[in-house]
Amino acid sequence: MSAASFTRWSPLQTLLVWVLGACVAGVVWYAVFYRDARDAWQVASNDLHAAEKNLEKIGEDEQRVKLLTAALAADAQALALDRQAVPGGDGHADDPLLLVPGLAAATWLSIERWSPLPEEVEGVLLRTPAQVDARGSWGALTAFLRRVGELPQIVTVERLTVRPGVDAQLELGFVVHVSRLREAPQP
Repeated sequence: MSAASFTRWSPLQTLLVWVLGACVAGVVWYAVFYRDARDAWQVASNDLHAAEKNLEKIGEDEQRVKLLTAALAADAQALALDRQAVPGGDGHADDPLLLVPGLAAATWLSIERWSPLPEEVEGVLLRTPAQVDARGSWGALTAFLRRVGELPQIVTVERLTVRPGVDAQLELGFVVHVSRLREAPQP
């Protein structure tokens, strides 16, 4: 076939050769270029969709963390206020060695001896005890115990022993515990 033979074809034959050549070129282009590009585009599209979903999830998680952080801060503040409202909640309490003499003097109880005992840990409470030996009447003892009960702190009287003494006085022995929370909150 020579180039001259192409010029003798009818327009329909020329059109058919061009259409057939275009189809062959299209099939080759599809097989070589388009299919790989379409597959890469599909993979990229799927990766983009997955990344968008992950971004949404991360945004939701971040919002949830912010809400939880705000709730925890509000709870911590409420707990700090509640802790301050509890007697001894600030981590400070009167020393029983300073507390007992004033209460005893106000109730006509005569203290003969008092001494500190080692601090005791009981759950979240730190108890500071003092052993007290005193003399007084039954009325003085009940007045002393009533005043202990009226204190704003947690104060307990334990191991009470009562023996008759001279001159209608009673010999008393007891342990006074002043309790406070073990550790004060850090601001």
